[in-house]
Amino acid sequence: MKGLTPVVSVVLIIGMMVVASVAFYYWIMPYTGKKATPETTYYSMHVESCNRSHITVRNTGLPRFHDANVSVYDSTGSKVAWFYIDSLNTSESKSFQLNQSLELGQEYTLRYEKIPGVTFVCNEY
Repeated sequence: MKGLTPVVSVVLIIGMMVVASVAFYYWIMPYTGKKATPETTYYSMHVESCNRSHITVRNTGLPRFHDANVSVYDSTGSKVAWFYIDSLNTSESKSFQLNQSLELGQEYTLRYEKIPGVTFVCNEY
């Protein structure tokens, strides 16, 4: 039992130092101007208009879209068209040319690897 007491003491001291270090880190971070946790990023877009050969989308997410191939699927899940976003900043809206014409009045879904499906109806606005 005599040899166990120094081991327990060392473990307790190390544990207290780890807890104190973490508490100090979260206490000091607001004063450095840096956030203790990273910002949440999410990709999101909204279809503003569609006129068969062009689609206008708005970036409603946090980061900008850059070098993005966005696919267009019909209601059966078949890929019917795609368009390329070279750059689209947050809250920016741009018109893109589709590689295939869409049917007016039909429901479609946009898909990109980082966004959930965005459903829209292609109508000339």
